[in-house]
Formats: sequence, C-alpha cells, structure tokens
Amino acid sequence: MFNSVSMTGTGIAITLIEYALSAMNVTFDAGSVSAAVNGLISFVGLLLVVWGQIRRKDLTFGMFRY
Repeated sequence: MFNSVSMTGTGIAITLIEYALSAMNVTFDAGSVSAAVNGLISFVGLLLVVWGQIRRKDLTFGMFRY
C-alpha cells in the first residue's frame, strides 16, 4: 500500500486531522466507542510517522544521513 504513498506523510496527515478536530472542539465522551476509535486512529497515525521514518533506507535510526 505504501509503495506510491509516503507512510510518514500519511501518518502526519492523520495526526494533523486529529489536532485540527481538537482545535475545533470536536471531542467525544470519555468511555464511548467513538472516543476509543479516535484514540486508536491517533495511535495508528503516530505509529505510521515513527515507523515510516525508521524504515527509510537513506537514514540511520530515522534521523541521520550517512
């Protein structure tokens, strides 16, 4: 799936959408299914950002060029 789309870019887009929704005061009641799904999506977005950087071949540890 991530052959033509950046994994890190996808994770950043998900994370930015989450921040934009919270800035517009779109929140879910604690304990609701919507809050759980929102938390899961936030976690997946952050995971994609980190894993997308780590797996890059041109960087060491996702940070340093060699």
